[in-house]
Amino acid sequence: MGKINDTFIYQWSKTPGFFTKNRESIIDLHLQINDAWYVSEKLDGSNMAISTDGYIASRHKIIATRDNCNTFQGLPLNHVVPLLDAVEMLQDHLETAFFSKYNFKLILYGEFMPKGSATSKFDIYNYAERGYDQGKFYAFGIGLVFTENTKKVEQDVERIFKQAFLHTSTKQEPFYLVPIDWFLTALFYKFNIDCVRLHSVQSIQNVFARTDLMKPLFERHIEGYILTSLNGKGMLKLKTPPPRSELADAHMKNLAYIHGPTLTVLTKLYESGDKFINVFDRETFASYFNAVFSSNESAIELAMAKDVVSDPDFVDSQVWLHTERLLYLVTQKLEDHYNKKLAPQVKCEIKQKIANKLKLMSKYFYKANKLNYIH
Repeated sequence: MGKINDTFIYQWSKTPGFFTKNRESIIDLHLQINDAWYVSEKLDGSNMAISTDGYIASRHKIIATRDNCNTFQGLPLNHVVPLLDAVEMLQDHLETAFFSKYNFKLILYGEFMPKGSATSKFDIYNYAERGYDQGKFYAFGIGLVFTENTKKVEQDVERIFKQAFLHTSTKQEPFYLVPIDWFLTALFYKFNIDCVRLHSVQSIQNVFARTDLMKPLFERHIEGYILTSLNGKGMLKLKTPPPRSELADAHMKNLAYIHGPTLTVLTKLYESGDKFINVFDRETFASYFNAVFSSNESAIELAMAKDVVSDPDFVDSQVWLHTERLLYLVTQKLEDHYNKKLAPQVKCEIKQKIANKLKLMSKYFYKANKLNYIH
């Protein structure tokens, strides 16, 4: 059993991406073969692992045990700790059903959802609205660490989990990684383990041809997708590309060997970064917000001035309603000004500033109305 702050050696392997430098040959090979792949959304959370050895780990370190469990990234682990029991039950099930001849430990891998996301303090991808709650764990695969890795073990693992592959590293003995598929999804549900949602099974080039898959990525509604080979050839990630730079431009030139729609979509996806405002400009925001707010101030004050002492929930709903309305109007003005869309991070910053102003207004009316009640 590991101790807190010990190095976690059974890390999930790094996933190469379409915009990852020096991975062009891997991408080329998979595109040429064009096999079928599982498609799931890539969550912008924090990598976490839960072991049958009784500990919880971040990508690099053990952060909690059954007997010593505090917080992670400012959030309690009360939703994660019960999974230590679930992982043991899952291992018992696999041992009884498939691997009764072997000694092995099981590691459950997934994303821990922080406040906002891993790359922003804001919920830029609307995870809460879509059912991914902060402080919870969503599994995307398991690891099987056998006492001995024999040919028979390999055959049995691949018979049960065709998408499994052997992960080798200098940090630990080789072990099997099993990314999520429909069968593993069913096992997770059986043992009350929340997991990422599989979208579909697609040939790799068809992923790029699907408007329903590409549109959320182009519009920055999601961070990206994870593609998982059905036959153990590993995983790929397709995510929001990096900002334009000389280095990134050079990488795109290295992808020039890709022909047809796939290169077209990758190029458009890369260039789409130019269509977004990624930095919050206080001065420009203030000028447009003040104009929009002035024209709507009377209606907002009228709504806020209702008897908040007896009906505070009404004012909360008004704060939300007018925040959304002002956000829509200010966003229109700013996007017309820049002739670009606002990146999710910038929209979230604007929304917070609008909400904070309206909350101050509601507090003012609350105090005023409370004084009227007293008198």
